[in-house]
Amino acid sequence: MSPTIQMALAEAKVASSSTVESQEREAFTRANTITMKQLTSRLDEDPAFDISDLLEQKAVSYPRIRYALADAARRRALAVDAKPAPAPTDVRSAALLSPVVQVLYPLQSAALFLATSHLASSAEAPINGPLDYVDDRMIAALNETIKNGDILWNLGSTTVLGLGSSVAVKVGRSIDIAHVPTLQYIQTQVPEVPTPKILGILKTDQNIKPPSSDSSALYLRLSDPFRVPKVQEMPLLGVVFPLICKDARRSERVAGGPIKNESDFNDFLCSNPGRSKTPWIEMIRSFMREDHRIIMTHGDLHPRNIMVVVDGAACYHDHSTHVDSDQEIKITSILDWEMSGWYPDYWEFVKSLNTISQGDALEDWRDFLPSDAIGAWPVEFAIDMLISRWLG
Repeated sequence: MSPTIQMALAEAKVASSSTVESQEREAFTRANTITMKQLTSRLDEDPAFDISDLLEQKAVSYPRIRYALADAARRRALAVDAKPAPAPTDVRSAALLSPVVQVLYPLQSAALFLATSHLASSAEAPINGPLDYVDDRMIAALNETIKNGDILWNLGSTTVLGLGSSVAVKVGRSIDIAHVPTLQYIQTQVPEVPTPKILGILKTDQNIKPPSSDSSALYLRLSDPFRVPKVQEMPLLGVVFPLICKDARRSERVAGGPIKNESDFNDFLCSNPGRSKTPWIEMIRSFMREDHRIIMTHGDLHPRNIMVVVDGAACYHDHSTHVDSDQEIKITSILDWEMSGWYPDYWEFVKSLNTISQGDALEDWRDFLPSDAIGAWPVEFAIDMLISRWLG
């Protein structure tokens, strides 16, 4: 066990039992209130309604709600009562830009406004986008913005920081930006789909060589900016540009060349350079259809990639978040389009359940999928599970 974890556990034990018990009782009260409100609202509509099925559902969901709320309450009590532990290394420091920055996608006005708000002189005229270069002054302003950001999510080398009420930045060592043209295509063709707007993409790397000049400022321009490509009537499978197919399971696989049709796509799914062909995978391959429609697909439709507001307030997914049946929920954005592209029409359904397993907190995600839009594909889902089993 690392020293940091040991310290956290030791400090957690100082929380007073009375505070924990008080928080737990409040959590249990809330769980009972939520459950009874849902039951009484149904009986208010029809006092003679048979609630047998509803009671069966609550017999499953109520213990989960009770446990989740109590667990969240205990965590809050420990956080309040515990002595502050030594702060770990702030991931924001790793997100700061080095003096050498390459602009891969022009900075838009919204990002520039946030950055320039940290400049020393408030009297300076605002910088309007798009801007396809940054100098040392702008780098300093962007770094101040990052330092003041809120850590929304962190895993490994990737961090998402909130820079305001509606702006976030994703920072990491190997962020896939090939989906940007696909996202632009979607925003052009179906603007009613709620998607994030790209405000700029920067690459910072000590190995990037600055221009040979005496200037202290660095200007690196993008010679070929992202453009929304024209898509042929019968598109090749995969992302819009470059045309490559991806398949994410335990790890991400990328096709070695263009996939021209569903037969090629099925061959890609049933192949692995590290494994030899077996009668098992050949049998699976023989089960696969080759006549699905090819449609634009998100490829990772998961609760973590859906932003919502509940009665006007932002709602972050965690196991302690519960929404009453009478509260209004509005989807504000669908995130993480890295796996998007042209794929068979069953792909959205299959991949939306890719990381869902029996017994976890999201095992009922299938019940909330928009089946009227993406369909339900039990046979294809079963075949895909066999492929995952073969791939290991």
